[in-house]
Amino acid sequence: MDKRYAVIGIVVVVAVIAVAYFSFNYTGNVTVQDYGDITEALREYAEGGGKLPEERPDYLPAEVYKNLPPFPKDFYEIDALLTFSKFIDLRVLGPEYYKQPEFIPEWESEGVTLMRNPEKGRYGIWGWGAYPADQGYTALAGDDFTAITYFHTSWNIQSYQGMQMEALFPEQGSVNGIPISQDSNEVKNYFDVSLSPSAFVIGPTFPIFDENWTQRVDVMVKISPDTPPGTYLIGVNPTAPPPELENEWRWQYRLHYANAGSTGLSRPFFQLMVEVREPGTEA
Repeated sequence: MDKRYAVIGIVVVVAVIAVAYFSFNYTGNVTVQDYGDITEALREYAEGGGKLPEERPDYLPAEVYKNLPPFPKDFYEIDALLTFSKFIDLRVLGPEYYKQPEFIPEWESEGVTLMRNPEKGRYGIWGWGAYPADQGYTALAGDDFTAITYFHTSWNIQSYQGMQMEALFPEQGSVNGIPISQDSNEVKNYFDVSLSPSAFVIGPTFPIFDENWTQRVDVMVKISPDTPPGTYLIGVNPTAPPPELENEWRWQYRLHYANAGSTGLSRPFFQLMVEVREPGTEA
């Protein structure tokens, strides 16, 4: 099929649930040097000037990243494209990019501070997020396309979290300030959504990053030829995995394992706005 869809925006939003803790006798601490203002360097570069660093600042010991791919020299250039909503095909990004904590916008402002000053006597059980959390596509009825997002562990989490991806069709929501209302029972007949991988484990982020702390998720969408023109909303949330996978992962990770479950977040962790257009009006 001749693909006639187009990405109409990537909103750099991260949805992160609150972190749960239980008491644990942890006495570690992190002492590091101060770090520069990476955000300002990105902004200056995006405005046509400045030079971006080729290595991450030494705000944390190198040991923290020992399980991750080597830091790419062009990481901050790619990051600038995402940070300032320049189009980039996420399919070209390898794990050497999306497994770096700097890939998540809140890392420098929140993550580094938490890693540098962990709360003693506490053990992070669960917490996760998705980035990019909002995306938009235009398409015609009968088209298909794939969106990509990355589910990741929150900062200072010490458990392995098992989750299964679930697609849903919220009655209401908004993407990039555009409000959407729809009949979920009707809309679910217009879209065939498959998720890959459908179930997985994300690893700890503390005291060092696990190699699988971030997981790429492909959201594959097939639009029914009978879909009326309009703007629709597809959501993706993590839920508890099926019992057979939970048993497997609990045996593997023992007391360091936790299931993903329901949260108090008022929106899906990943939202996909799909604008189905009349034939002849495609972008």
